[in-house]
This record gives sequence, C-alpha cells and structure tokens, in this order.
Amino acid sequence: MKNPSEPTSEAVSANPILLGKRADELSWLIEQQCGPVFEANGIVVPVRSCSLLLHLEQARCASAADLARALDQSHQLVLQKIPALIARGLIARQRDPEDRRRRIFSLTPEGHVQVALIAKQAVAIASIYQELYAEIGVDLFDALGRAIEVLKRRNLSERLATIK
Repeated sequence: MKNPSEPTSEAVSANPILLGKRADELSWLIEQQCGPVFEANGIVVPVRSCSLLLHLEQARCASAADLARALDQSHQLVLQKIPALIARGLIARQRDPEDRRRRIFSLTPEGHVQVALIAKQAVAIASIYQELYAEIGVDLFDALGRAIEVLKRRNLSERLATIK
C-alpha cells in the first residue's frame, strides 16, 4: 500500500522546481514521436541533429566551435553528434586550409538530400504544431523563446535574490 504522505506523481510533476524536467519530457516526447515520421519519410538524421544539418546548409561549412556558437549548444554536445552524422554519410570532415589543426564540416550530397527531406516534412509538422498551439492556447515555440531570452537577461539566481 502506498504511503499517503508520499507525494503523488502529479504533485511532484507540478512542483515548479521541476520546470526543466517538464521541458525535457516534452523534448523527449517530440523526439520519440518524430522518429517514426522521419523514418516513414526517408529521413535518417537523428531528430536532435536536425539543427546542426540545417545550419551547415546555410553556412556551407563550419568548425565544431562555430556550430556550437551558432546553435547555442556546448562544444562537447556538438562533438558528440558529429560521428553519427559522418557515419551516416551526411557530413564530411576536412582540415581547414588556413589552420591545419582545425577541422571543418560540410554537408555531403546525401546530407543535402536529407536537409531537403527535413524541409519538406517541416511544413507538415508546422501545421501540426499550429493545431497543438491552438489546442493548448499558447504558441510554445514563441513562449519558450521568450522564456529563454528573459532568463538570459536576468537569471534565476538574480530573481531569487530579490525575494529573499
């Protein structure tokens, strides 16, 4: 029998300290639900690596540090994604002709094909998200973007200091 003094999963998930966990749950759910959609449409790019390929499409080539900066991700995270993309034949790595220590990455022909497939699927997914936003009464993409910007201007520590 469950101890009545233990918080329920609903009470735990409603705890404001767990907002990051909820955001991670949503991210994981989207990743899990996009996987079969990607597979059915011939997209072999890991869902969490789409932004990297899309940026390379625009930039034409970039170092891992350039990608990390542009995507606002850690250098380590970008370096973790790259081997799988190389193994799938989606990006190529070469030495920077101006700095032999530096490696630069670019899309392969198959990488360009995959970006085109992602772009085509993005149109359908955008309409699905619009339906979702209407259902929940908030444009999540916009709301998350605003929350990120606001927290960058004044972080949680600064905010907490004003209520103590």
